Amino acid sequence: MKPKLTIAIPTFNRAKPLSNTLQRLFPQVSDDWVLLILDNCSEQPVIKVQKDHLAAFGENRVKVIRNAVNVGACANVLRCFEYCSTEWLVVLGDDDEIASDYVAVFLAAIVQHPAAIFINFTCNLHVRKADYTTTNLSEFCQKMVEWGNILTLSCGAYNRNALAPYLRYGYTYSYTLSPHSAVLLQFLKTHGGQCVFFAKTIVNIGLSNDVESWCRFNQSKFIFLMELIPYQADQQAFLKCLRQFFIAPKVITPYLIDRYEKSGEAPGFYFETLTFCFTCMQPRFRDRVRLPLMRILTARPGLGVKIMKLIRWMSRKRTHIQVDVDLHRGF
Repeated sequence: MKPKLTIAIPTFNRAKPLSNTLQRLFPQVSDDWVLLILDNCSEQPVIKVQKDHLAAFGENRVKVIRNAVNVGACANVLRCFEYCSTEWLVVLGDDDEIASDYVAVFLAAIVQHPAAIFINFTCNLHVRKADYTTTNLSEFCQKMVEWGNILTLSCGAYNRNALAPYLRYGYTYSYTLSPHSAVLLQFLKTHGGQCVFFAKTIVNIGLSNDVESWCRFNQSKFIFLMELIPYQADQQAFLKCLRQFFIAPKVITPYLIDRYEKSGEAPGFYFETLTFCFTCMQPRFRDRVRLPLMRILTARPGLGVKIMKLIRWMSRKRTHIQVDVDLHRGF
């Protein structure tokens, strides 16, 4: 019997969390699914470090692919779609704590909704009050109330056969940190399709303060997915759901100054990003006054450098926000 589902785990330098995840998966082994691990060129190869755990699954139930170089987190996620050989795919975070019936829940949902292209459950961080179904992109945007569960890889199952031809959109929009969502949105835009959402929680995610800050800051990048949504009413509904993640402009200003100055980004790029943040976060009146200035500075990087130094000095005097951000961390 051919397996229906692939559980794919993209991972990088997380031997202990991955070991814990494999131990949670092993009791759920069946002939209906296979395990795929995408090792993003970890310093210690997964196939060696996890040798005993992998052997327990059996040779025919597990496949480990090691990238020649670290391709980054988003590309490694998309490679799960590429190497998946079953009709359905679940991309499981290597450090996410899954329920004891995690795989069985997905398998049952696949059987129950064979025409679906996306099936989504919830994690402990985001509540969904009821089950619902959408049949096209407009319904997807209008009914969406918690972006976090759709974003969280471990909560969703994808009809790989249907979505694979649209992987190029995932690579194009990888900078949004949600390439899997870009693939899904483009498919819905082109064909429509059934998406099924369940209120059942099957994943527990524990975020440390630094990881939470990293995630919250980068949520602003999701806004660019709106380019895949053609109608204004749907864009507005999508944006309304995203806004719950945005950091207040007052807090993000010194944050951005530190982030881009330390990383050595070009001044023009810095001000474009800052302008974007003020635009998307429904700024207060004083921020609306500041926005035209930011647009001017975007076009005049030389002047921008001087202003940036002054704002940085003033911001550090008012507050001491130190956030360690690594946008290039792979998993």
